[in-house]
Amino acid sequence: MALLPLSDVVNVTVRFEQTASVTVDFHALLVIGTTQNVIPPEEQMRLYTSMEAVGNDYGTTDPEYQAALAYFSQQPQPTVLYIAPILANEPALTALQRLMEAGN
Repeated sequence: MALLPLSDVVNVTVRFEQTASVTVDFHALLVIGTTQNVIPPEEQMRLYTSMEAVGNDYGTTDPEYQAALAYFSQQPQPTVLYIAPILANEPALTALQRLMEAGN
């Protein structure tokens, strides 16, 4: 039995194309901190895009500053950080629920 070449029957072209990502962008960190009197309660949380901006609000020994320093020191360097305060005597879980309800 003689075999016919496949090219006589069908013509196949294979193309590889890059498609757009359909995933949600999770390239942001939320730090829920304990340093008081930096972000007012009505603001809920603050967006930071650099260590300089964080340094304008927090001292170098504040835990929020230390977390931001570790975060912005990564390679590739992240570009978005949120910091939110825990209100006086507020449990961390309650703070997280409050922030989720705020829709931020």
